[in-house]
Amino acid sequence: MRLLVLSHALIQRHAQIRWRRLAETKTNQVRLVVPQRWTQTRFGVEQIFEGKDEEKERFQVRTARTTSESNFSFYFFRGLRRQLHEFDADVIFPTHESIQTIQMVLWRWLFTRGSRLVFFTMSVHPRVPPLASFHPRRVAGYWLRRVSWWLLCHGTDAAMCHYPAIRDQMQREGYSRPILIQTQIGVDEDLFHPDNQERAIMRAKLGLKGFVVGFVGRIVWEKGILDIGEAIGRLPEEVHLLTVGDGDDKGRLLDLAAKGGWAKRLHLVGYLSSAEVAAHMRAMDCLVLGSRTTEGWVDTFPNVVAQAMSTGLPVVASNSGAIPFMLGDRGLLFQEGSVNEIVDHLMSLRADESLRSRMGQSLRERAISEFCVGGINERLMEFLRSLAQRKEA
Repeated sequence: MRLLVLSHALIQRHAQIRWRRLAETKTNQVRLVVPQRWTQTRFGVEQIFEGKDEEKERFQVRTARTTSESNFSFYFFRGLRRQLHEFDADVIFPTHESIQTIQMVLWRWLFTRGSRLVFFTMSVHPRVPPLASFHPRRVAGYWLRRVSWWLLCHGTDAAMCHYPAIRDQMQREGYSRPILIQTQIGVDEDLFHPDNQERAIMRAKLGLKGFVVGFVGRIVWEKGILDIGEAIGRLPEEVHLLTVGDGDDKGRLLDLAAKGGWAKRLHLVGYLSSAEVAAHMRAMDCLVLGSRTTEGWVDTFPNVVAQAMSTGLPVVASNSGAIPFMLGDRGLLFQEGSVNEIVDHLMSLRADESLRSRMGQSLRERAISEFCVGGINERLMEFLRSLAQRKEA
């Protein structure tokens, strides 16, 4: 099968892993189309990525100019007509629901009607919310969203999304094509895995002893970091908090630790690469995530949960967004904002090493099947073959 995959995110090498592995089979040929240049700002630091062309027998990367080099929801690829004619894909896959996906609907209709078009979405919110007022700008935005959603409903062959609530929202709004529940990048199980020797080395390097609670991600209120910090302050002195990441509420976390008398048990290591995150996760005894749903945001797929699961860590997390689906019945859930429940869960894990071992193994098995590259690639190909048969019929 010939797959043409388009995304600004694929300019980063780690995001290409699942597609590189798909191309290792003799039955698939994969071409990625990425921007020539992309700028991303994370934790106030601007990162600039340069796309690189690559040519292998069954895997290729092609760089293309884009109308924006930073706005991931509103950009077009230039020169796509040549890409479509040159590669002659069986499946075209833009990996984000954006204006670029609408571009692919139109280009597919015009230039390559024989290809199937599958798009990915992570939005659980209504695509066409009610018109709030008749201001010309609001009216124009309303009709743009309405037309865009009509094009996706009628111009694509299938969709992928992170978790069932997104699928249900799409179906309520009229999407009738097949929908595969799957993350778009996947966790590299060769990187995120248990390793007791590396665990000991990292704990010694960081000076960690006792029971280590881990947090990975943006240090902001909506990720529940202050709830986690309050819980740590109620736990015995042998319980430490290791945080990987950065964010606007780091100062509030530091103040909370200082006032609560547990500043020496707080370990902040900042933003790290994927390989460094994997190494630091092995030093943890469990991962905690306290995501809080807001009016405009819900945690639709916290990748750190899947990474921790693949690493074999027990996970304690709030019942926000996709998290209950990700954990299934194998992790420990708490009501958003419930510090008491966080404390209870951490106390039970701290007291029972066998519970930690059983839970970590069970979560790893689920991650390998549902969220890691090998498992999601296998299910993706089954889905695409079924889609091809459906179209032929």
